[in-house]
Amino acid sequence: DTGIGIAEDKIDTVFAAFSQADQSTTRRYGGTGLGLAITKRLIDAMGGTISLDSTLGVGTTFTITLPVTALGDQPDTPAPADLKVFYAIEGEATRAALVRSLVALGCRAIGLSSDASILPGTADVAIVDAGTEASGLTRRLRQKARVIIHLARLGEASGDRLLADGTVDALVHAPLVRADIARLVGLIARGEALDTAEAGQASAAIPSFAGRRVLVADDSPVNREVAIEALARLGIVAETAENGREALNARREKSYDLILMDGSMPEMDGFEATRAIRAFEAEAGKPRLPVVALTAHVVGAAAEAWREADMDDILHKPFTLEALAACLARWIEPGAPIENEADVRDLPAPAASDGETGTLPVPAADGASEETPVIDPETFERLRQMASGGRADFVDRVFALYREHAPAALSDLEPLVAAPDLEEITRLSHSLKSMSYNIGAARVAELCSRIERNAREANTPLTDDEFGELRAHVDDVFAFIAEFRGNPKASEPAPSPTAATGSA
Repeated sequence: DTGIGIAEDKIDTVFAAFSQADQSTTRRYGGTGLGLAITKRLIDAMGGTISLDSTLGVGTTFTITLPVTALGDQPDTPAPADLKVFYAIEGEATRAALVRSLVALGCRAIGLSSDASILPGTADVAIVDAGTEASGLTRRLRQKARVIIHLARLGEASGDRLLADGTVDALVHAPLVRADIARLVGLIARGEALDTAEAGQASAAIPSFAGRRVLVADDSPVNREVAIEALARLGIVAETAENGREALNARREKSYDLILMDGSMPEMDGFEATRAIRAFEAEAGKPRLPVVALTAHVVGAAAEAWREADMDDILHKPFTLEALAACLARWIEPGAPIENEADVRDLPAPAASDGETGTLPVPAADGASEETPVIDPETFERLRQMASGGRADFVDRVFALYREHAPAALSDLEPLVAAPDLEEITRLSHSLKSMSYNIGAARVAELCSRIERNAREANTPLTDDEFGELRAHVDDVFAFIAEFRGNPKASEPAPSPTAATGSA
């Protein structure tokens, strides 16, 4: 960049969100200070690094290093194939990319809605995603299409299950790559059998970290339960700590392969605990233990605090199993892949309920499509898959913990409306936000994020209207939980702290 350059004492700040080396830059040249922060996040996500060398008045050279694998020779694009293809895919851009690829390959593409009840005849191929499974369309297409291909998205496990039980014949992964579609279309057009490991590049088996020891430090029981379950699916029996002091003591007394450390905890937060762990390691001559920050912060100073605390990596909440496995693999050597989750733990049968066993309700649209939903659809889908796949007991446990601890957070927040304590408002709203993200309570998490940001950055206290809105959103989540388990008591509103104490 042949621009104005960056002073040496400002270099460390340019990758933080909303930060620029010279604040007059925005006034003179425009921009928000987000570009480099986004760039760094993308590079971190791909396991790479970015560095810079700058001279004032001359410009800046940025160097990006990414780990890549050579693909080798690519197969030739197959000859145009006159195939009739049904497609039912969520997302306008994804649909458009798919249709362009199909048309370029000579196919006749016919779009279906995810809940289509009447199908326009038969087809050679149907390309579907998780939305069609929820509505039952995928299984109806089994009688109408010779081949069914499932488009799998990051963090979604249903594709592997559908492939295993024969509901679909192959997987392709988003973002769509025309070469994958071309390979599948060519095999189908020539009448050749699909090799699902080759055609569509089906997702790899879950890596195993069996025998490894991981400590999870988080003050939220909901977050600990989610982390324990995710680690168990990777072969790890985790230990837990409820605050930074417990994590520090555990590090002193036991050996671990890695610590997952929440940043915001009472008594001693995760950043302070990590600094204390580094001091202990230096004093005792212990090897450096990888510490990974668990945080719901995405941008801003709080999102970068892990670097200053000498942590090694970061994992954002809510995380997917794939993201957790990728993070662990950067610090722990994985063993043989887990081909069958029963090799890790015997999954109990789904817990019985008054309604369908292990069935989650579909979250209502609840207003305009751009409005934040009560329950995030992607998180809902993961929970639905877990419940129907034999982990209804875990889903029940997490919802029960939320039912227990969300009202406690509200009880602690309510007095702060009349007697503001900005530090406590920040801590409590962050805690409620974090546990809400983990069960997909998107509307609660979004409002908590706003309350937290206002208290931390703008010194703005919690208002009575905000608290009332927050309580209403939590009640909506309770209603969803009640529908999930068919339990009317679970839909009762969060108890009022003033009513509980008999105060006026």
